[in-house]
Amino acid sequence: MRKAKIYINGKLIGTCDDPENFVDDMRAKRRTGEISDEMNITYYSETDEIYIFNDPGRARRPLIIVNEGAPLLQEDHIARMKDGEMKWDDLVQEGVIEYLDAEEEENAYISMSLADLNEFHTHLEIDPSTMLGICAGIIPFANHNSSPRNTMEAGMTKQALGLYVSNYGMRTDTRAHLLHHPQTPIVKTRIIDATGYDKRPSGQNFVVAVMSYEGYNMEDAL
Repeated sequence: MRKAKIYINGKLIGTCDDPENFVDDMRAKRRTGEISDEMNITYYSETDEIYIFNDPGRARRPLIIVNEGAPLLQEDHIARMKDGEMKWDDLVQEGVIEYLDAEEEENAYISMSLADLNEFHTHLEIDPSTMLGICAGIIPFANHNSSPRNTMEAGMTKQALGLYVSNYGMRTDTRAHLLHHPQTPIVKTRIIDATGYDKRPSGQNFVVAVMSYEGYNMEDAL
């Protein structure tokens, strides 16, 4: 019988006879707090390899755990959080919410919304907007852009700043850069409203005309 190789942070440490049960058992222990909730584990059946990661610096995001088609996050949890009886960390410790990295997402079947949930899903998005980070989440109509454009925009947004401080008029800085005419976006996303980005904007709305130059052919378009 072929054995599955087990890697921890990229280093081969052993083999396993029953990889699927091993991975399920490790995930169950993570959710019950027997092992660290910062551990992520993935099984690739095509190559019979198990990858375990617990090194720092990985990008991870929270998801609601789904069991037999039902999310473990219930109205009672939300009510207790609103009343201050429960914190976010409690949801993680109780195995209601867990963080997945890019590797473990390969083994996950994530539902975008509660309406789309079925018995095959393993996780549920807290909100569809949480699929993206803040910088990518403020891009309006991102689904109409090519992925390199969205990646570039998210990187540029981190560097964009209309005002470096709100009280720049009272400061004695010898040098500063300000955007003379910052404008709030004409089209916004929910992330913009949630972060207050439109109150301290760092860009302008451009009016672009798409037309042909002298009307010869489309190669002369501007």
